[in-house]
Amino acid sequence: MEPIVKVFVQCITMKCVRGLLMCTQFYGCTCPPGLTGLFCDEDCIPGKYGADCKQTCSSNCRNNKCDQYTGICYQGCSEGYLPPYCLQSKIQNFLENKNYKYHN
Repeated sequence: MEPIVKVFVQCITMKCVRGLLMCTQFYGCTCPPGLTGLFCDEDCIPGKYGADCKQTCSSNCRNNKCDQYTGICYQGCSEGYLPPYCLQSKIQNFLENKNYKYHN
């Protein structure tokens, strides 16, 4: 029995409820978003999110904290950045907005 199958069978027999091992033909196996660990039952550490907690929160998230599942900066953004992911600056957003109008 291959190790991945063994982990999956152990998880079923242990009645894991926090996460499932997700496997695809092209990408292999990983834990679902927000979870990590051998049995996909451990929360992401602060500053990490996504499948198997492999993504890093934006450095513009206040206190470097984001939602472990989505990466949304739930404590807000550093000064000058736009929610929810705090990736775009307010100035950059203004310059890229093609619908703004100049008023005297």
